[in-house]
Amino acid sequence: MEVTMINKPEEAYLNVTKMANTLMCNPDIEFGSYELITIPGKDIFTTMDISKDDHIELSNPNISAWDFAVMDAVYTLFQFGNRYINADTIAKTLMGDYGAEVTDKKRKTIAESITKLRSIDIVIDCTAELIMRRKIGENESIVFKGYLLPVEEIRYTDKDNNIAIAYHILEKPALYAYAESVNQKIKVPIKYLNAIHVSNTEETIVLRMYLIRRIAAMKNRNNKMVSKKISYEWYDTKHGTEKGLLSSLGYTPEKYRQWRIKRNDIHKTVIAILQDFIDYGYIKGYEINYQSRNQISGVTIEC
Repeated sequence: MEVTMINKPEEAYLNVTKMANTLMCNPDIEFGSYELITIPGKDIFTTMDISKDDHIELSNPNISAWDFAVMDAVYTLFQFGNRYINADTIAKTLMGDYGAEVTDKKRKTIAESITKLRSIDIVIDCTAELIMRRKIGENESIVFKGYLLPVEEIRYTDKDNNIAIAYHILEKPALYAYAESVNQKIKVPIKYLNAIHVSNTEETIVLRMYLIRRIAAMKNRNNKMVSKKISYEWYDTKHGTEKGLLSSLGYTPEKYRQWRIKRNDIHKTVIAILQDFIDYGYIKGYEINYQSRNQISGVTIEC
């Protein structure tokens, strides 16, 4: 079999639920049951239960921002009617460029993510939330469950007589069915994922997806309290945790010998991506924020 896109996505879909954010921005989250307040001020909880197949050993069970980028791409392909996909179609969707060359490194990291995500179960009981949102009646209940990526791996011999891998999407992922039920997914033109001023590496893709999520929240008129500022680092005294772009995406000083250089490189990439967004008309501009004369603390977006 040869895998080709039936329909090339014109938009990219991203999951922006609190549940997705909790999984993505907490690298040390463990398998188990969690209650998330999904309607602040109402004490309305949605329950999330995550587990893995007993016979599967995962070298890195944490669900990273890269894993979420892969999930968003698979869901995007699914929404446009594609049921048979491979690492190349996922990579090209993530890059917003269907003519792009796909490196072996990207294929490998995508395959590793899929292996992980098709082994992790999630059960979402959002009954109370949907009743409060008046999506269902008081005597009804809604539970979404399944693998984070419900795909079947298919191995076949390609036209060059090499063993190739494809994936059959079996159903809509539960986390995205939940996002649809609470209307917490966003879509942007696929071209917004295409890099102009910076290379489309895995790191760039993750940063781009993060910035799209934040800017979409800024543009949402229902989110009256969302700041236009994107901070790289700040300390949440209420919860005793580090917050901001860096910690949310797993960047910490302990992981890098030359943290200042790494931090500066990330800032340069953020600026290049924002320049892409200006060129595409997604934002009007940005301002660099400083904590001190020599310390950049983040950026403020002009939507």
